[in-house]
Amino acid sequence: MQEALALTWKTLAARVRNYRIGAFACLGLSALLVLMLLVSPSWWLIGALPLFLALGYTFVYRDQKLLFNWESAVLNYWSSPSFVMGIFSQALSGTHQKLANSIKAMVAILPPDPDYQAPTVSQINLAKGRCWTRKAIQDIRLIRSGTFHYILVVLLCGAVIYFCSSGLDRFVWLPPLFLGILMSSLLKRRVKFAWNTRMDFLDPNNAKVKEEFSRQIDSLDFKMYI
Repeated sequence: MQEALALTWKTLAARVRNYRIGAFACLGLSALLVLMLLVSPSWWLIGALPLFLALGYTFVYRDQKLLFNWESAVLNYWSSPSFVMGIFSQALSGTHQKLANSIKAMVAILPPDPDYQAPTVSQINLAKGRCWTRKAIQDIRLIRSGTFHYILVVLLCGAVIYFCSSGLDRFVWLPPLFLGILMSSLLKRRVKFAWNTRMDFLDPNNAKVKEEFSRQIDSLDFKMYI
């Protein structure tokens, strides 16, 4: 129990630090672009807009990864006889008032344990499957959102380049556009492959139990976890 609590405080500190670094990085980039705009105004500064997207998505992804690693570790602790999920969740809910909302959000994604009973293997596997499925959904949504905004920025930059250049230079924005779409497709395939590998590892050998496990995973409403 103490190890899980220590990991929770460490994860919370890392999440706060991650967002602070992200905020200062975006603020510093904004100040740099404003300075460049005052010193040397140019339409080419629009090309720096993707840097904001890259910074934002990087730090959001890092936060999701921190939360995923924490949940995975807690679920591994759940199989230990000395760890009771209900007591752990209750202990978290009543501590650290300054981060109460963050803690409540983290506790909400943990499996319920109102009776403080030892979990079965199928319960642990179901919780892990939910955790990994939610992470895959989050990653794919983040990739789709990033691709959409990347395309918008490239098209904006492409419009500026098209009207400010001549000849073949007008079309230099096309390779980055197609490269971004290709990278998006490859990243989504990688996420799906990792999810399939993890779910195959959890699948029970018994056909009847396997069917019930798949049915419960498919029936989960992941919107409440995202």
